[in-house]
Amino acid sequence: MRFYPVTFVIMLLGGGIACDGGLTPPPEVKPGIAGTIRFSSASPWPPTDSLQGLWLFASLEYPMDSARIITGVLIEPRTIFLYPSLGESLPYQVDSVQFRFELTPGDYRYVGVIQQLRPELVVGNFRVVGMLEDPSVPGTPRTISVRSGTVITGLVVNVNFAAPPPQPFLSPP
Repeated sequence: MRFYPVTFVIMLLGGGIACDGGLTPPPEVKPGIAGTIRFSSASPWPPTDSLQGLWLFASLEYPMDSARIITGVLIEPRTIFLYPSLGESLPYQVDSVQFRFELTPGDYRYVGVIQQLRPELVVGNFRVVGMLEDPSVPGTPRTISVRSGTVITGLVVNVNFAAPPPQPFLSPP
């Protein structure tokens, strides 16, 4: 058998061009939810002094025990997750905003938008102003099951400052 260096080089180039990374693992998909938050044009934005912050949240509990709301956000194991983050608010004075909210796998029983009315971190200073609604039972929250390696897309959370959904908080006994 004769060795032809030109043939060998052509085979290497052809093999290199044909390889498209088929043996490399696919990129890891961080689980979560994605979609749009729509702010009702029929409801004006609140005055700036009553808008200390605005977040998308996902809660593993519903109804939420009002005595555990703050700890659910701040202390591990967390039961309430905020988007974009505790230190960053959703934008104000917009018609809508797109989101991609990374979440740990689990069943999120209430997804909504919460408004902070005053700077103090007490439950009475927060109000849910939008909710991901269950289309089969209007007026109730939709449970979202987030699984490892998947992102649930196409979700729409409607916000109406003038007509917020029922508040999910239970009063302490």
